[in-house]
Amino acid sequence: MGPIYILLSIFGVALILFLVLSIRSKIIDKKILATSKKIHQLIKLNNRIVFLNIDDDIKIYKQYDSKSNFTRVEPGYLMTAYFRDHMEYIAKFLQEIKYNREKLSAYKEDVKMIHIKPIEDDHLILKMSKKSYIKRENKLFKSKILRPTTDVKCVVAMTYRSAQGQVNLEKRVVFDYNDMYAAFQSISRSTLDRDTYEALIAVERGEVSDSLRYDVLARDGYRCAICGVSRREGARLHIDHIIPVSKGGKSHINNLQTLCERCNIGKSNKLESEYLQKSYE
Repeated sequence: MGPIYILLSIFGVALILFLVLSIRSKIIDKKILATSKKIHQLIKLNNRIVFLNIDDDIKIYKQYDSKSNFTRVEPGYLMTAYFRDHMEYIAKFLQEIKYNREKLSAYKEDVKMIHIKPIEDDHLILKMSKKSYIKRENKLFKSKILRPTTDVKCVVAMTYRSAQGQVNLEKRVVFDYNDMYAAFQSISRSTLDRDTYEALIAVERGEVSDSLRYDVLARDGYRCAICGVSRREGARLHIDHIIPVSKGGKSHINNLQTLCERCNIGKSNKLESEYLQKSYE
């Protein structure tokens, strides 16, 4: 008999032995699950308690075609702006995490009280040594412990790529539950603190991409929407929010207009109707 046949025979015997031991182990585990008072108590506890199913981590992705906008906006700003636009969802999301955390604290205490109880004579039923029984029981006990979601992450990824593709920049930050809760609290107040306010303003202004700027200029014929002066006449044109960002205005094309530098400075953060009325007084 050649060496290769000897090796195959050894491998075959080892495989059969492994399968036999594996089957025997499963049979023993099944019997422990059926007889262990600790595991039965844990299963009853699991059936009584209710944990909430939590959505996956929040992922926010933003691609910029303007390097200045990319540089101005920080990942934390984007998260705060996202929360502002999804207040109801975020409130429910964070409340569910809080609920699971509070429930888990009490659950862990109950599990601990069950686990520290002596095994009594459970091992004698299966004719096993106490040490062997405890080792297997502990492993099975741990596998039955509930592990609800009590922490989530908000992943914010920002990218910038130049028109020629020669410059590629990226910002990526992972925020934990405490960061998310703090951000939500900051925008839940009736009056925003200065940092939160400036963060939201920066994000909204950063939404005016080079592409959107071009669309607004082309739509308005490269003329000031208030005085009518054009770029051909030497006017320096700006993109203005009709409803100012500071008053809740969004960077949508319908809320954007072309203004010359003089009219834009004069309008400032006033509504257009307010500015026109003062201009003619």
